[in-house]
Amino acid sequence: MVLEMCSGALPKEGGFRVLSPAMKRLPLCILALACGSSPAPNSESPENPPAENAPADEAPTPSASATYDLHEWGLVDIDAAGEAELAAGPGQLAPAGRPERPAATRKPVLYFHLVDGDALDVQVTAAMRYGAMLEHFPSASGVDARTLRWDVRLASGDCGPRTYPGRGDARCTQVPDRYCEAAELARYEAADATCLKAGGADFNHLFYRGGGTGLVLPVRVTPGAEPGLQNMLGDAVVPLAFLIEGGAGASRELRGRRAAMQPPSIRRLGPVAANATAQPGEVVPVGVAVQETRAALAQLGLTPDEVQAFMNAWERPVFQQPNVARSVFYLLPERAVGAISAVTAVPAPRSFRRAMAVRQAL
Repeated sequence: MVLEMCSGALPKEGGFRVLSPAMKRLPLCILALACGSSPAPNSESPENPPAENAPADEAPTPSASATYDLHEWGLVDIDAAGEAELAAGPGQLAPAGRPERPAATRKPVLYFHLVDGDALDVQVTAAMRYGAMLEHFPSASGVDARTLRWDVRLASGDCGPRTYPGRGDARCTQVPDRYCEAAELARYEAADATCLKAGGADFNHLFYRGGGTGLVLPVRVTPGAEPGLQNMLGDAVVPLAFLIEGGAGASRELRGRRAAMQPPSIRRLGPVAANATAQPGEVVPVGVAVQETRAALAQLGLTPDEVQAFMNAWERPVFQQPNVARSVFYLLPERAVGAISAVTAVPAPRSFRRAMAVRQAL
């Protein structure tokens, strides 16, 4: 069963959101793209229906010869028990959320870049490799518990106003794990992305989220006082990895005094060569870790606006005031991202770049 939701932040225990027992059988999630101008405020309600139901404007005629590029970013959170969630941002707790306790997997996002032509109709399918879909935006067809399908039109020119769900919207409160990301999506817009049109409304990106157990990655954290990172790929390098210690996850008392927290300790753990295991090394200042992450995301193919969108979601909760007390943070080699989720588009893009981070709690 696929539900459409929003974006918000659950209270966390050790940095993870709440999942009900039923949700622990679900998979990861992903954000998808749309336009490039400033977003409208969250204003959706029964009296103010979602923008995606608005009358359609006159649309440009699609071209059979138009080409485009597709970009994606996201983060998978894996708790100490091995449950994972693919998500776009830290998220917000929907009203009447459950109490804090460890949860599973977290987030990603998709942006389209029209290369030539004025318009192009594209069918996009996103499928989790494990678990199940938890929420998505805008409306999509549910193929099965793990798969969504959108029909969108890529259109050159400026986007119209975009409206995202709010935390009190039914699509947030009815999310199975009561964790709503769609309410955050305005923060992850990329100004250089091509506008997406669907259901008579404009969007900057497409979004989906899932979570559950069963994720198997070709990069593993080896436990211990000095945890290592094992790259089991024989032909790809893990481009960046850090051991991060300290943060709000260390104690409940600190969570109410984040401004007084000391910067976390960050130690370099990568790059990790193919068929190699790396151990923690030198201490890295927070600013250096942030800049190196930005550079690595750009090397994976994200535009400057997309890199900034990723950092809007994750710079603070990972590097500045971490909401997981002790974790390994790394970027997957691009060829390994398919172990998390599969994204296909028809017609196919000229290029598809995927930048996926993993944060594993220790």
